[in-house]
This record gives sequence, structure tokens and C-alpha cells, in this order.
Amino acid sequence: MSADAAWQVSGTYLAALAEAMEARKTLAKVKEALPPEVAGMLQSAGGQRWWPGTHLTAIAEALAKTSSPEELRATAIFASRSRMGPLARPLFSIILIMSRSPIDSLCSRVESFVAMSLKNVHAGWQVTSEGHGTLTFDFPEPVPAAMAELWHGMTAVAFDLARVGRVERVTVEPARHRFELAW
Repeated sequence: MSADAAWQVSGTYLAALAEAMEARKTLAKVKEALPPEVAGMLQSAGGQRWWPGTHLTAIAEALAKTSSPEELRATAIFASRSRMGPLARPLFSIILIMSRSPIDSLCSRVESFVAMSLKNVHAGWQVTSEGHGTLTFDFPEPVPAAMAELWHGMTAVAFDLARVGRVERVTVEPARHRFELAW
């Protein structure tokens, strides 16, 4: 990790986002709104294992600025389902087979799942009552609110596989995103 990168994002995830933006016809507008080094990186994001997290925040902000929060969320869901989901699906399936509470079983392992895409971003899970829990994502530095929309991709894949679950409330703080879930 470079000295100036407080956290990092995987090239695989950035490549998935680039493919999702291409499929959803937003890539050209987003690239115009990005700093040149980030726009150029999108051409070969998968060619490098890890990138500075600021690249991901720049993409989230550019997508939010050039479209809508709904489009940002839809792009994140597309990226997670099409490229990241197939990587995690075998592990998710094994966990679900052995579980009586699918969402709790998946979310209790959220730190491991997040580590596939992000370094130095911590995730936590706490059951708050029967059928309810809170996912938290802690960044080592403040990030733009648009970043919270990206977590909907991960939760959508988990809900699809578990065949149950919904996000009831999202709370965004400068360095923490909290998702209250129900199932």
C-alpha cells in the first residue's frame, strides 16, 4: 500500500464497476467528470491488484454527479451481481446450506467478504433483535456520502442468495456507513 493510500480497492471491483457503467451507458459521462489519472485507470483497472481508495471515491462522486443516487446504486448492484457475485457465490452457498438464519450467517462474515474488495476498511455485524441487524462499514478517513450507495451491490447479492432481506435504513457519517437490515 502506498504511503498516501489510507485504504485500497481491488482492481477486480474497479473493473466490475467499469463494466457495469459501460453496460448501463454511463461510462463516458463518468470518465469526463473524473481526474485524468482515474479515468485512464478505468481502461485497465483489472491489470493491477490494488488501487488507492480515492479512485473509488472519485468514481462514486462522478457517477452521483452525472446521474442519480438510484443509478449509482443500480451500477453497484450490476457490478456485484455480474462480476463479484460469481466469485463469492460458492462460499455464500456453502454458508447458506449450513445455516438456519441466512442473513445473519452471511453478515457475520462480512469482514471477510469486504476484504476481497477493500483493504483497511472494516466491516461489522450486530444482531439487534429477532430478524434485525446492523451492518457497519468503517473507513480510515472521511469518504463522500455517494460511497454508501455502493454497499447496496453487496447487500443485493446477499439478499438474492438468501432469498430474504431488505435494507430498512441507511445512516451515513463521514467515515462510517450503517445499514439496518431486516429479514
